[in-house]
Amino acid sequence: MATEREIHARFVALLRDAHLKVVDMQPIFEKAGNPLGFYFETDPHWNARGHAAAAAALNQFLSADPDWRLILPVRTTASTDR
Repeated sequence: MATEREIHARFVALLRDAHLKVVDMQPIFEKAGNPLGFYFETDPHWNARGHAAAAAALNQFLSADPDWRLILPVRTTASTDR
């Protein structure tokens, strides 16, 4: 586990050092209390729960990041001028 954490932390650090934005799912999965519950039992891919968590985390990240404001819905007010 220690080696896995070290490799993961180093990989995320390298991405950030390269000025890439990262949505790190490891702490999100761990916070839920059962990180392996986000993966299929027989292979290392995310299951539906993992994908749902990733979608929620990505949505939160993009909504908060000013570089991605273009994806937010445009709010308009109804015009009474005709």
